[in-house]
Amino acid sequence: MDNKMELLHNINESIRSIEEALAKSENEAWEQYEFLNEEAPMDREDESLSAYRHTKISQIAEYLNEVTEDLHMRKTKLLQTRALLCKTIEKISEDSQIYDTQ
Repeated sequence: MDNKMELLHNINESIRSIEEALAKSENEAWEQYEFLNEEAPMDREDESLSAYRHTKISQIAEYLNEVTEDLHMRKTKLLQTRALLCKTIEKISEDSQIYDTQ
């Protein structure tokens, strides 16, 4: 039973880690976006800077979407594993109680 509880703890830690990584990547993307927007005032942009900003912002958005999708997929899998593990622990507890009373 201790191994299962340790596994459950590790899964919970992984979920927390994924949530932190997701928040960090979102913050980094926003910081990059804000930096690009502060780099030059909009009324003085030339075409090359505008194209550069547009490209960078598109790259940031694409990266953020990929990272977010991957992290959400990992989190979903870990949540499913945790639910299954909890059910298994419950079943083992029930079975051991039945065995103890016999």
